[in-house]
Amino acid sequence: MKHPIHGTWKLVDMKNYFADGTVLNTFQDSFDGISIYTENNLAVLFVVGQTSDAVLARSPVAAPEEVRKRNFRAYWARYEIDETAQVVRHHFLGGSEHLQAIEERALRFEGSQRMILTKRNERYLAAGGYAESVYERWTP
Repeated sequence: MKHPIHGTWKLVDMKNYFADGTVLNTFQDSFDGISIYTENNLAVLFVVGQTSDAVLARSPVAAPEEVRKRNFRAYWARYEIDETAQVVRHHFLGGSEHLQAIEERALRFEGSQRMILTKRNERYLAAGGYAESVYERWTP
């Protein structure tokens, strides 16, 4: 059965929200990204852009400089959707070394053309904070 997540999505916005109310753009300047979700439960992500120094300064994880300043990130994963909890879980198969084996993201849609994924409780996010990625359905 086809699910609304199936297809290709263009990353249009990504922000980090902090417990003190601060909201920062995740990327320093311009960025580009694509996520693909297949009907066979395979997910692929490519992102080009440098993470904001302000966001990195507030991360509880001190990553090596070459990882912190990387301009390209990619991964592929198996995914499952928990409709009851309204989350998608990515079970990573390979890609950027900073990823965990499984990441859970709150999943919501605004109509059929916009998808929002929210990450919480990740080791690289400040306590009480979260990151939100906004995608729009991509049609070449």
